[in-house]
Amino acid sequence: MRLSSDRTVRLLSADRSVVDSRPAPFEPRHVDYRSADLSDHVAGAAAIVAADRDRIGLLVAGKLAACGAVDRILVRLNAPEYEAAFDDIDCELLDFGSVLHETVESSLGPPPA
Repeated sequence: MRLSSDRTVRLLSADRSVVDSRPAPFEPRHVDYRSADLSDHVAGAAAIVAADRDRIGLLVAGKLAACGAVDRILVRLNAPEYEAAFDDIDCELLDFGSVLHETVESSLGPPPA
């Protein structure tokens, strides 16, 4: 996952302990995912949705996409079998395996041919 350094990144979570533990470069905010207007929290930013359940992630990503306030939405996927549920939303899905793979590849380089 690469985000440009000139972009504000906000981590939205309903769990205060997640928000309190996040250092820079994130601008963490505690947000009730049922909030009617998420655009107040994410205008002009990339949004990372890290819900503990995929259905909540789907709801928040859908609301963010509908309000059009962000140009990039990243959603943590907890269970790969729910990936298809996000097909109609313009978002990027992150799961532990893909993040680990990208981290290893960027650190060590691509595998030998």
